[in-house]
Amino acid sequence: MQTKTLNQIVRNEIVNSQLTLHNYVPFLFYAIQEVKKLSDVFDFNKAESELTITGRTAPLPANYRRVVAVSKIEGERLLPLPYDHQMNTDGVEYVTPDTNGYFGPSIVSDDNLYYTINETTNKIILSTEAGSNKHRLMLTYEPPLFSTSGNTLIPIIFERVIQMSIRLQRAKNSRAERGDVNRVNEILVVEKEYNNAKRILKTHLNPFTWEDIMMVTRKSIHRSIKN
Repeated sequence: MQTKTLNQIVRNEIVNSQLTLHNYVPFLFYAIQEVKKLSDVFDFNKAESELTITGRTAPLPANYRRVVAVSKIEGERLLPLPYDHQMNTDGVEYVTPDTNGYFGPSIVSDDNLYYTINETTNKIILSTEAGSNKHRLMLTYEPPLFSTSGNTLIPIIFERVIQMSIRLQRAKNSRAERGDVNRVNEILVVEKEYNNAKRILKTHLNPFTWEDIMMVTRKSIHRSIKN
């Protein structure tokens, strides 16, 4: 896959706009903000990593952006565990009274294994101990799309969207009067081009399958005028 650095994309946009390097810092800021938005909007390749479990906790990879699933490894199958957002996230068993009023640690059977995430410590917290002698667990997660620096390598398929985002932010932050008709028209034109670039990008990243093509064809035939 062909790539360019974020620095190259920003510098090319400065040249294309016939501006000076005085604009480099704000343009780089606009580009970084767009890269962060792209990371949140588009669904990219997922990664898998077997968790290293200590008691009830397992550290998340340093490059994780979002956890997709935690699954129990059963032979060649992955059995996803349920996520419980109400479970305590410190990995400590709190004492709870049983039906006889006895206070002791809460007990969760292995058959009811579930998890939550502690975003502060970047750890998976399990409902019960699941060391390697009990269970093997697989983490499915999304790594960051890009890092955010001038040296970040960007697939060229994203270049047009980043360029249009820079132009749109430049137009919106222009020193021209906010009520200026020309300025408003410029923003509308650039915003339209920016949205078109995003639609084209999404089409490239999510190509039509044969089933999609057949569905569109059937709908077109169904809606056509019959003689």
